Amino acid sequence: MMTRWIPILLLCAALLGGCGLIAGTYAVAGVAYGAESIDNNGALRDYEATLQETWDACLAELKKRNIEIPADAKLEEGGGRIDKGDGHLKVFPHPKYQQYTRVYVRIGTFDTSEKWEKTKKFLDDLSMILDTD
Repeated sequence: MMTRWIPILLLCAALLGGCGLIAGTYAVAGVAYGAESIDNNGALRDYEATLQETWDACLAELKKRNIEIPADAKLEEGGGRIDKGDGHLKVFPHPKYQQYTRVYVRIGTFDTSEKWEKTKKFLDDLSMILDTD
């Protein structure tokens, strides 16, 4: 029943704009399809991969996008973090399941759908590298 409302919510978001409505709409869509969740103007997604595999995939995606990786970016036991301008990337172990790693990506705020699309594309491309979804 909930999935039939998703196209209507997406249309409302496109017509009305507004960060709260867009974020709420995508949160509902994420719950319905299990894709990702939105938190603090960023998106979280879980991957069935080791912390090292996920970190390496994130670095590869950043390089593919010609984003310079700071020299102090490193992976530790608790995860890794890269902050560059208004972009933030965190890779950390899943809080409950050892076989999963969680990735958080934030590009500024979701004040435009373009930023949301870039964030989602990054997570989707990670899925392709890690062959999970």
